[in-house]
Amino acid sequence: MQVKRKKFIAMLCAAAVMTTSAGGLSLDNGGLFDTAVTASAEAAQYKLSVRFTPSGDANNWEKAYCHYWEDNEDGGFINGHTTAWPGIEMSKDGSDWVLETTSEWNPTGIIFDNGASWNDGGMQTIDLPFYYINGDAIYFNELTYNDGSFGEYTATSTPFIAVSDISLSPNEKTLTVGESFALTATISPNDATDKTIKWTSNNDSVKLYSNEDCTDEVGTDATSTFTVYAKCISAGNATVTATSNVDSTKSASCDVTVNEAPKTPDITVSPNSNIVYDGEKLDISDFTFDGEDASLINSSNTTITIEGDYILVTGGTLVAGNYFRGPGTYTRISGTKGFASNSTTYYTGSQINVDASGTVKLGSRNLGSITSSQAWRVSNVGWSGGARVTRLTKVNLSTVPKYDLISAGRHVAIITIDVGDDNYKPLTLTTTLNIEKADSNAEVSLESWNYGEPAYEPSLTGETWGGTVTYEYKKKGADDSTYSTDVPTEIGEYTIRATIADTANSRGIQVTDDFAITQTLPAYTVTIPATVDLGGAPATVSIDSMENIPTGKSVRVTIAGDTDGNFTVEQADDKLSYTITGTRPSHLNAEPDDTTQLDVKDSDEILHVDGADDTGNPRYIELKFNEPNQEPKYAGDYTGTVTFNVSLS
Repeated sequence: MQVKRKKFIAMLCAAAVMTTSAGGLSLDNGGLFDTAVTASAEAAQYKLSVRFTPSGDANNWEKAYCHYWEDNEDGGFINGHTTAWPGIEMSKDGSDWVLETTSEWNPTGIIFDNGASWNDGGMQTIDLPFYYINGDAIYFNELTYNDGSFGEYTATSTPFIAVSDISLSPNEKTLTVGESFALTATISPNDATDKTIKWTSNNDSVKLYSNEDCTDEVGTDATSTFTVYAKCISAGNATVTATSNVDSTKSASCDVTVNEAPKTPDITVSPNSNIVYDGEKLDISDFTFDGEDASLINSSNTTITIEGDYILVTGGTLVAGNYFRGPGTYTRISGTKGFASNSTTYYTGSQINVDASGTVKLGSRNLGSITSSQAWRVSNVGWSGGARVTRLTKVNLSTVPKYDLISAGRHVAIITIDVGDDNYKPLTLTTTLNIEKADSNAEVSLESWNYGEPAYEPSLTGETWGGTVTYEYKKKGADDSTYSTDVPTEIGEYTIRATIADTANSRGIQVTDDFAITQTLPAYTVTIPATVDLGGAPATVSIDSMENIPTGKSVRVTIAGDTDGNFTVEQADDKLSYTITGTRPSHLNAEPDDTTQLDVKDSDEILHVDGADDTGNPRYIELKFNEPNQEPKYAGDYTGTVTFNVSLS
C-alpha cells in the first residue's frame, strides 16, 4: 500500500495539469508553504463529497470504491487515518459514481478502484485542508483532476459543524388505535453540516410514515426528513426517537401511549308503532333501542339528539321548498306556465324528468345538472319572460337545515347517541318513521237562554290542533241536512254542531250538544191582608219583587164587590153592609183622572205597577174597611169575604 501511495504521489508531482476551484493555485511549480499539522481528536469533523466520472476501462466497472487517507508531515499515514481495502463503496448516479460521507479526519489523498485491484491510472487528489510534500503543506479548497484515459473526479472536504441538540415536538402524546399525529424534529444549530435524522420506534404499536396519509413507511435507514407522521397501529406504549445521523449521542424522544380505539356500540333503533302528533318534539320515548349495548343509553351520561333529515321528494307535484335529486317525474307548481333553472329564461311544459345523475330534462331539452353533493330546490315561484314559473335552483345538500321532528307525516330521523363512555364512539343512526295525525278530543257546549235574551256563545273545550271551527244549528231531532249557521231565535229545543277542520297534523271532527230557547216567566210578589177589622187600621196591599215583566205589561190588583160598592158580613141571619175606600200616593201610576182617594166598587182596579217601573217608588195602597151603616142584631164576630184578583196584563 505504501508503494502504491508513493507512486501516486510521484505521479501527482509529475502531473502537467491540475487546477484548483478556489485559490487559483497550480501544482506545476511545486510551490511550498510552511505550516503545522494537527490531527483532531473530535469525531465527525469533516464532510467528504466525491464525484467520479469514469472513462476508458473504468467505464466497465460494476462497482466503484473510494479509498482515502490522511498523511502526516513525513509523508506517511497518520495511524488509523485511512480506509480499509477496498475503500467505501460508491453509489451510481447516472454515468457517475458518487460518495457522501463524514470523516473524523481530513483526507489528503484519494484513490478509486473497482474492488478487485488497485487502479494504476494515476488518479488521486489532494483534499482539504492540506497535503504534505517533502514536509511542506499545499492548501486547496477543491481539486479537480482528469487524466484523460481513466476519468475525471472532484473531491471536497469541508469543516463539519456538529449537531449540538435535537428537540421533538410533541414530546409526549396519548391517542387511540387508528389515529396519527405529526412529529417534528428541530436540529441545533441551524447551520449544522449534517442535519439528517434517523427515526425509530421501539414498538410496532406506533409506525412512522413520511406522508400525512400514512402510506409511505419510514425505514430504519431513513435520514432525510425533519417531520414524520406517527400512526397508532395497536394498543401499547412506544418511544419514537429522532437521532442525529452523524452523532448518535444527540437524540430526542416522544413517549406515545396508544389506547384501544373506542368501539362502535352495538345499538339499533326502530320507531315505536303508532306515533301520534302531539305538538311536541320526538324524544327517546318514541323509539325502541335494541342490541348488545342498548342498555348503555339508560346511563345518566347518555346524550341523544334526534332531528329530521331534509326530505328529498321523488316525484309528483312540486311545492315551494321541496328538494329533489331524482330520478323521477315532477309536475310544475299549479298555476305556473313552465320551468326556469338558474336563468332568466323559462321553458314551457308541465312536467320535467330527472335522471339518476340529477340532470333535469324537459322533453329533449337539458335544463341543467347537479353534482353528487347537490340537490334541486324548488324556490318561491317567480316570474320569467313575463310568465309565472316554477323556479329550480341548485343548492349544496350540506346547507339544507335539519328540522325538529314534530309535524305529522313521513320522516327520516337522524339519531346521535353518545353513551358518555370513552370506550364507545358516538353513534349516528337513521330510521324512517311516520307520525300519525292526531284526533281531536274537543267537546262543544251551549247554555240555554230565555226567549228574547241575547244568545250565549258556544264553548269549545279540548284540543282542536288549530283546526278551523264552524258552528251550525238545527231543531233537535231534525235531519242533519237542516243544519244552518244561523243562530235560532224562537222558543224551542235545538242541537248545535261544531265542525273542526282537518289540519296538516290532525284529523277533523264533529261534536254536538243540545240546548233550548225557553219562555220567560214573570215573577212578582203581591201582599194582600188575610183578615181585617171593620173600622180598624188601614190594610196595605203591595206589589214587590217584580222580575221578567214583559215590556208594556203591568201587574194589576182588582177587588170584587157589589155594583154599588157595598160589601157584606154576616152572622146567623144578620147581614151587615159596609164600604171599602182606599188611599194611594199620587205619584204611583196615577192616571190623569184618578184621585188619591179611592171609592172601591165592583171589579175596581185598586193597584197596578208597570213592568218598566224600576224607580223604587212606593208600590202599595191602603184600604179602609169602614164600619157598617146599621147596627148588628147580635153580639160577636161578623164574617165576610173580599176577593182580590191579581193579573198581568
